Amino acid sequence: MLLCLVSFPATTFAQSSIGEFREIRVLPSLDTSVRIRRNGTWWFGAMVGGMGNYYLGSLNVPRLGPDPKNGVVEITSGDGSGLYAGLLLQFQPLNSYFGGGLRVALADRRVSYGSTEILSSPAINPNETDSSLNYLSKAINNYIAISPEIRFNLASEGLHLLGGLDLELLVSSNASSGRNFKNVANITHLQVDTNYKPNPVRFGGHIGIGLDIFSASLSSGLRFRLCPYITLNSGTIVTSSLNSSWNTIFARFGMDFKFGFDEIKETILPFDPTYIEPPHSLASIQWEKGISVPGLQRPERLAVADISLGAIEAPPVDVPVEVSLPPTDEVKPLVNPTITAEETTKPVLTEKKVPKITPGKTEIFYFSTSTSLSIPPNANSYLDGLADYLKSNPGATVEIVGHTDNQGTEAELQQLSMDRALQVRTYLQKKGIPLRRLYASGKSSFSSIASNRTEAGRKRNRRVEIVVNP
Repeated sequence: MLLCLVSFPATTFAQSSIGEFREIRVLPSLDTSVRIRRNGTWWFGAMVGGMGNYYLGSLNVPRLGPDPKNGVVEITSGDGSGLYAGLLLQFQPLNSYFGGGLRVALADRRVSYGSTEILSSPAINPNETDSSLNYLSKAINNYIAISPEIRFNLASEGLHLLGGLDLELLVSSNASSGRNFKNVANITHLQVDTNYKPNPVRFGGHIGIGLDIFSASLSSGLRFRLCPYITLNSGTIVTSSLNSSWNTIFARFGMDFKFGFDEIKETILPFDPTYIEPPHSLASIQWEKGISVPGLQRPERLAVADISLGAIEAPPVDVPVEVSLPPTDEVKPLVNPTITAEETTKPVLTEKKVPKITPGKTEIFYFSTSTSLSIPPNANSYLDGLADYLKSNPGATVEIVGHTDNQGTEAELQQLSMDRALQVRTYLQKKGIPLRRLYASGKSSFSSIASNRTEAGRKRNRRVEIVVNP
C-alpha cells in the first residue's frame, strides 16, 4: 500500500482549482524552481458499492401440493438488493468536456424477492374457512458486468455525468420458490426451483452522475482520487423460464478509488535582486461581549523620507515704504490704449482629466494578443495619475501583478507575465517613483478569471492588475 503526501525539504505544495500541485523550491543559485503537477490523462483503480433492485414483469413459479390446482402461479412484482466490486480504466483529457472509461464488475451479486397477492383457498382445509396462501420466490444471480461509458464534465468543479452500455455475463444462479400458508399460524414451505433458468447474457445501459471529491499527491508523480457516483441501470429480461418475462431496474451507488500519473512540467524563475516582499496583513482580535474580528489591519510602515539640502528661506517681513507723489500740475491723464481684435482673443486651455486613485481597488488593463508586452494605451493616463499620487503620498506602495492566457509553455508564460508587470514598474520608475515602493510579480496562467477555451475568455486573462496600498 502506498503512503500519500510525501513531503520534500524546503518545499511548499498548493492545489489550484483545476487539480494542480505546485512544488516550489529555492535553488542554491537563489533561482526558484517551480514544479507543476497536473492531472494525467489516464486513470485506473477499483470500484465498490451496493445496489437496490426493483423487479417488474412476471415470474412464473410452479404450484406446490396440496394445492389442487396444477401449473404455475404468476408473481408480478418484487424487489431486492446486491453488492458489486471490480476494476476501472478511465480516459480524462485535461480541459476537455468529454472523457471515457471502462468498468468491469468482477463480482456482481444480486438477490431478488417476489410474492403473489394472498390467495383464498378454503378447499385446502375444509375445516377452516379463513385459510389462505401466497407464493414466494427468491433468486440469487452472480454476474460479470462489462460497462463501457462516456463522461461529460459539468461547470461545477469535479461534477460530471455518466452514460454507457452494459454487458452482463451470468456466472452462477440458484432459486427457491414455495408457498406461505396461513391457517391459524403462518407456515412457509420453500424448495429449490429447478425450473428457474436466468438468461446467460443480458444487454442494457446506464446513466448517472458522479463527483470527484478528494485528490491527494502520492510519491513518484502518482495521484489518488475518490469519486462517489450513482447510476440507474436497466436491460433485457432476467429470465424467460416457464414463459416468464421477469426484468429489473436497479440503481448502483458506489465509490471509485482511482490512481493516475501526473503530467509534470518544471520551470526556473530567475532570482530578482530588486524584489522586496510586500507588507503582510495582521488580524486583530478585540473583546466586546465576546470575540469579534473587525477586519484586517496592515502593520504600520516606517516612512522613509527623501532628504535634500537647500537654502533656508527667511519668512517675509512687511516693511513700510515712503511714496512721494509728484505735484498735481505734473499728473497727466491716463489714455486708454487701443486694443486690437487679435489682443482680445485668448487661447482656451483644456483641463487634463486626472484619474481617480483609490487605495485598495484593483485596476485591470488588458492585452490585445497572447504575445502583447507593451503597456495598453488606455493605461498611460492612469499611470501618470498614479505617479502623481505616489509623489503626494510618500508612504503608499504599489503591487503590480502580470497574468497570461494558456497559449504557450509554462516557462514562456511565466516570463511573459513577469515582463508585463516589469513594463508597468519601469514606467513608474521613469516618473520618479523609487523602486522600493513598487512590487512586481508574474502569475503566468495560474490565476485565470475566465475560461481559456474561448478567445473572449483568453482576452480577459491577458491582463495586468495594479493595487495601491496606502
